[in-house]
Amino acid sequence: MSSDVLFGPQLVTVEQSCVLSRQICALQVVTGEDGGMRWGPVVKLPQGTRLRCFGAGFNKHTVRVQVKDSFYFVFREDIDRESEAHISNRQLARKMTSGIKH
Repeated sequence: MSSDVLFGPQLVTVEQSCVLSRQICALQVVTGEDGGMRWGPVVKLPQGTRLRCFGAGFNKHTVRVQVKDSFYFVFREDIDRESEAHISNRQLARKMTSGIKH
C-alpha cells in the first residue's frame, strides 16, 4: 500500500500535543520490507503517553499522531477528550481545507 493511500494529501497544518489521561487504541503505521508504508497492528497507547497530533487521518473520524519515532491513527474523539489545547471539529475542518485550491 502506498503512503498516498495511508496518508492522503498533506493538507493539515494543525499541530497539538496531549498527554493521555487514559489508555486509548491506535492503528500503527509501519514501514514494510520494500520501504513503503502499510497498516500495522492495533495497539493500546498507555496512560501518560505524549502524542503529537499533526495531520488528517484516513477518514473524518481519525487523526494522525506521532509517539516518539512511531506513527499511528487515533480517533479524533479520543484526542478531543485528552487535548491540552482542544481544537473543535469545526476549527480542524477549517484548517484542513484552508490549503485546498479550488
